[in-house]
Amino acid sequence: MKPPMQSLSSALDSFRQRAEGLRIMELVATISRLHRIQGSEGILLASEHVKMVLDEIGVESRLDVARGVIGLWNRWGMWEPRGWSLAGGVRVEKRRSDGGWEEVASTSHHPLVAVAHTPPGEVEARVRLVGREPAKQVKEERGLVVLSFSSNDYYDLAGKGVELIVASHRGPGIRYYGVFPPPFQEEPKTIAVSLPLAKALSLDGEIARVVSNTEYREPVTPVLHARLGDDSGVGVLLMAHICHPTPGAHDNASGVAVLVEVLRLLREHESYLREKGIRVDALIVPEYTGTAYAIDKKIIDIESTIAAMSIDMVGSKLDETGGSLNLYTSLLSLPSPLDPILYRSLWMAHADASAFDYGRYPTIGLYPMSYSMGSDHDVVAAIGIPASLVNEWPDKYYHTSLDTPEKLSPQMLAHTAAAIAASILTLASRGLREVSDLLEKWMQQQLDSMGIDLGLGLVSESRLEAYRRVVEKGVCETRARITRLQGRSSEGGCWEREVKIKVRGPLSSRYLKLLGGEAGAKILEAGDEGQLARGLASIVLSATGNRQAVLLEAYASRGKQLKTELIEALVQVMS
Repeated sequence: MKPPMQSLSSALDSFRQRAEGLRIMELVATISRLHRIQGSEGILLASEHVKMVLDEIGVESRLDVARGVIGLWNRWGMWEPRGWSLAGGVRVEKRRSDGGWEEVASTSHHPLVAVAHTPPGEVEARVRLVGREPAKQVKEERGLVVLSFSSNDYYDLAGKGVELIVASHRGPGIRYYGVFPPPFQEEPKTIAVSLPLAKALSLDGEIARVVSNTEYREPVTPVLHARLGDDSGVGVLLMAHICHPTPGAHDNASGVAVLVEVLRLLREHESYLREKGIRVDALIVPEYTGTAYAIDKKIIDIESTIAAMSIDMVGSKLDETGGSLNLYTSLLSLPSPLDPILYRSLWMAHADASAFDYGRYPTIGLYPMSYSMGSDHDVVAAIGIPASLVNEWPDKYYHTSLDTPEKLSPQMLAHTAAAIAASILTLASRGLREVSDLLEKWMQQQLDSMGIDLGLGLVSESRLEAYRRVVEKGVCETRARITRLQGRSSEGGCWEREVKIKVRGPLSSRYLKLLGGEAGAKILEAGDEGQLARGLASIVLSATGNRQAVLLEAYASRGKQLKTELIEALVQVMS
């Protein structure tokens, strides 16, 4: 057994010396070469490769592969897409003045030319350019060039008889778009492609022909689960999603590769984790759907898990991608005991500059942020486990063909892996009772910061009071969970569960439109407030089963007071 690490500083120093940025980059490069669309064989190949790497470094893991429809929509506000393959690829052509055809783009140039899950077929149509809210501008057109595009736009346009959609965006590269067709609907028929802006604009008013040789297949959902430490101990859950089209280096090959490095670093201290009664679980999965499936199939012991963290988009050259490194903390109504340790660890790991007469500090932007949606922590928070997100945002190359490995930094990757590993080892070293006390101090610090904002006129007294109330209850909830896991109490938490949840959040807009009934329509019609309801509010309601928690969280963290009728619509959909 390695000697116990007595401090975060000593753990971090050790891991920074041993974390290997080039090793992480090698795995990023391999994953990035694969077209990892949800439901496709490409994502399975990537998962199999990561499993091989875990075997090589001596980390116990298991790859479960679900083939066929897994039926998530019965329990979650989402669904898995159909299986899909590029197969023979997609080709986009424009009619020349002499009546012949010239190729504009094809998947042989880049797979992102095919919008993910676009159907097979061949279509020839004159296309015209439309801007925002394209469905409102369409009458009888068969083909469109769309510069603001979503899966909802796809289905709305298809419903109006549009047979060809040429999507683009106002940034660099080819944008990643997806249809994400549910398995309980008929197969889509409208062909959709994605082109760089200049090529898309060149088609405006022209006759375009698209030949799509894609195929719908049996969907595949790989769930790679690794474990270190005490099988019967208190669990910390790490997650990274392996889906996304090629290259997807920052999003999210980087998170997967850093997670593997965290496991390699902690592997040398596995006996110490066992001694301290700590279990480290890791999930490498298709985003949202894989985590939901792992929970449904009890691949993870949820009842004994104290905290979770999603590692999503890390280790980039921030001066090039344009973002900062952020710790999006857990819900105020369900704070994480790992957050104060993790933030301090990230700060120290990236502290590469020094002042003239003080100490070291990061030269990068590094911030603790309120809970933000968008990764697998949403799914875990929805079942009542404190869950956070480590993420770099924004990224000017996000969801484009230019999200390539050279935008990443081996040093940033290594330092981030070291920080995450050190935070987990420190949690084990300190023990849950001391960590619980740290959490209370951390949340008090956030409350004091809000008090300063009050003094500066940045928040209202009522919002500060909401913040105080939700934090008080939230800390009590997490302390109660810790007490139960230590075997010192069998009592429940501090949020009274008044709503029995049957469908867990977050709720996608497509789910509400197709399966939400009148209550779902009311949420969709509520604009920005409805978006808050189906997002953050649905996660809080899932986690706590308490209307008051939803109201307090929305007001404290977002400054938004949700209407009672909107909360009741949310309750109706979810219960």
